[in-house]
Amino acid sequence: MSFNSPKDFTIHGGAYNTVNGPQTIQNITQSSSNEDILRLLATYAAINATSDAEARYPPPNCHPNTRVSTLQRLSQWIQDKSSTTKVFWVYGAAGVGKSAIAQKTVEDHRDRVVGTFFFSRNDSTRDKLRPFVATLAYQCCTLEPLKSVVGPLIIGAICSNPTVFQSTSEAQIQKLLLEPFSQIQPSEWEQLPDLIIVDGLDECIDPPSQERLLTIIDLVMFFAILKPFPFRFLLFSRSEPQIRHGIGNAHFASVLERIEVSATTVRFTRTLTDSDLDIQKYLLEKFNALRKKYHTVLRHEGEAWPNEAEVMSLVKRASGQFIFAATVIKYIDTPDERPQDRLKRILRMDLDGIQDSRYLALDMLYRQILSSCLNWDKVSPILRLLVTRVPDMNGIMPSLPWPSLKILTELFQLQLGEVEMLLSKLYSVIHVPEDIYTKVHILHASFAEFLLDRVRAGNYLIQPYSIEEYYQLFAIRSLRMFSLCMSRYPPYCPSGQPPGAGFLRRQGLLDKKYSDIMWSGTSQSLLDLMCLCRRIKTPSVSLLAELDNFEPCHTIAMIWEIPCSVLLGRFLMARFREWLRWAKSLEGPAPQEFIERVEAFFDGFYIGYARNCPRRLAINDIFTLESHLHPINTRHCGDIVNDFIFSCFNPEWLGPGGRGYTDTRLLLPTTSDPSMILPNDWIVVHVTKANADILVKVRDIYKHLEEDAQKVFHDDIIHDTSKSVHLNLVKEEDLAAFKKLLYERRDLLENLPRPQPPPSSSPLDLSNNNFPAHNVTLLRELRMVWHRLRHLVISEAGQSDIDR
Repeated sequence: MSFNSPKDFTIHGGAYNTVNGPQTIQNITQSSSNEDILRLLATYAAINATSDAEARYPPPNCHPNTRVSTLQRLSQWIQDKSSTTKVFWVYGAAGVGKSAIAQKTVEDHRDRVVGTFFFSRNDSTRDKLRPFVATLAYQCCTLEPLKSVVGPLIIGAICSNPTVFQSTSEAQIQKLLLEPFSQIQPSEWEQLPDLIIVDGLDECIDPPSQERLLTIIDLVMFFAILKPFPFRFLLFSRSEPQIRHGIGNAHFASVLERIEVSATTVRFTRTLTDSDLDIQKYLLEKFNALRKKYHTVLRHEGEAWPNEAEVMSLVKRASGQFIFAATVIKYIDTPDERPQDRLKRILRMDLDGIQDSRYLALDMLYRQILSSCLNWDKVSPILRLLVTRVPDMNGIMPSLPWPSLKILTELFQLQLGEVEMLLSKLYSVIHVPEDIYTKVHILHASFAEFLLDRVRAGNYLIQPYSIEEYYQLFAIRSLRMFSLCMSRYPPYCPSGQPPGAGFLRRQGLLDKKYSDIMWSGTSQSLLDLMCLCRRIKTPSVSLLAELDNFEPCHTIAMIWEIPCSVLLGRFLMARFREWLRWAKSLEGPAPQEFIERVEAFFDGFYIGYARNCPRRLAINDIFTLESHLHPINTRHCGDIVNDFIFSCFNPEWLGPGGRGYTDTRLLLPTTSDPSMILPNDWIVVHVTKANADILVKVRDIYKHLEEDAQKVFHDDIIHDTSKSVHLNLVKEEDLAAFKKLLYERRDLLENLPRPQPPPSSSPLDLSNNNFPAHNVTLLRELRMVWHRLRHLVISEAGQSDIDR
């Protein structure tokens, strides 16, 4: 059975919507292919937890010819299929190199590895147990040789139970790994991988989950008693109490072997241990490389730099912690200062001031590195963010940005390139990528632990952001983005320019640090912003000020450019009302200007149209958006236009539907004067809540009429008669108000054109070679936005409504 074929599996007898957070939705139907299921599986997997993940680059690894005895012992066990040891636990203190050994083991024995999971408390995608099983299953489905053997069986298991990802981890490993693997013949196992490697179990942020993972391993070992089963586990962690307790109480204790990566060194034994020798070897080779790299600066030092006594001093200070040695080398390796001066500074470190610390030299090294920061007031907020665990957003932030250079620049209102400058002295402890979109992260957990420990850090103590502070930080960033957009609003589009020109021109005017998020991120950023704000109980002065700068008309106009305004309008208007209720419910200071603007928006606004905007498009916009102003019009915003309003106009007058004219219309608040903003030939329509009340009232009457009565009502509109009033179908004042509204709009829009039918080659066809490259990019971004919004609307309206 080939996993590569998309037709090997289909689902019979049902369709399922499976959601992983708001941005990812997979609709599993009877025709779902292996590729569909694999994409679904990927959404539940923690790709960052795999051994070759980009997020872990550069991964920790053993320096050549170090940790030889430990690696040899593990290699012997891995190669010995007859070994009765099924679980191997490698433990040790922080910084001794456990993750490096784990990475080296994966690379040396990749053909024996079923899957890997590298936990990290600094990465919210891999700091929990939840994605563990899905990540292993995903690797089985994508890596040979298991891909072609067990991949189809796992895909089949998901097809038969698409809701398996909502079950417990214990149930998931039963359905996605144990049962599929049990279908493989025992004779096949000799040629298949059998090793699962788990690193950093202590970095799973929920201690009970650490013991729970050990229970899951127990489940696998019990399953092996019932059926021949080859899985073996290699675990790396600190020797934390809950992990020792879990291993001590596990049933697999009889098939367990353990080895300590010892921190016992020459400082305690007076003789060089294996750890000391490995660190000494590492330091000698790295210093040799530094002498070559900085030969001009170091030419007066000679080949003896550093001397044997200096190297041994560093070995003693390392206390078996490879992280100390690696950080020393990174600290010295800088073009900003002479390497010999930095080395002398480390060797002069006074360890007496931190006697209470378990990591004397390492802590002093971290203090030395931090002391080189020239602008601590700007550096410390960045460090606060880097040590803050991302709070569980409960599905409100599908696009929650990680702390990249770009995001840090926006969050703390820094200049382009300033983050790199501020962190330039911390490159030995913080990974600062060249790509502005890649995550900035602390290189080793021991540095984060140091910053968070009052005794160890002293004056460099860093307090992580509270959940509410974290929410406010990102809410303020979003509001600033919208304020910047407002400063470039509105876009003009002279008649004759191609569709999209106004948007692209406005995008080009924006500050470079925001321009790339204006298309794909606008609608999602607004939804995220609303959800974030509603979780904040006490807004800061900064947040209140940014809220008071927010203008709803400008924001809706930007989102309006995405051609799904009916769907957007219904959902966003409901969220706007919730946002307004939140602002008005605040017990302390409230954003009064924000409240007044949003309330005024719901009372009405202006829509301006260029002369080249099609009538049908204008009619659709006006009546759809107007109906959204009615507070209870939440589910049937589209039918009032498509099923009713359009039928009240002569089709010849309306003309065919028009698309791609998103920059020929504009929203303005009623506090503005359109004649002072818009070109003279633009048409302005006043959309009001009073009109919305009429629309919704007549719509509700119309949809409950029998077909013959609807025809009478329709004829009254077309021919300006009143038969439906005489038949008591509608009140006279309601019919009169509705007709007056329609006739006024018809007269106002008389000068708009009826577009010609679209050409056979659609401008939205990505295969059209003449389609501008930048518009292709926008359409691809649009698809991403649509999938995000599609889930959000499904959660509100249900599958049948979204299909309609």
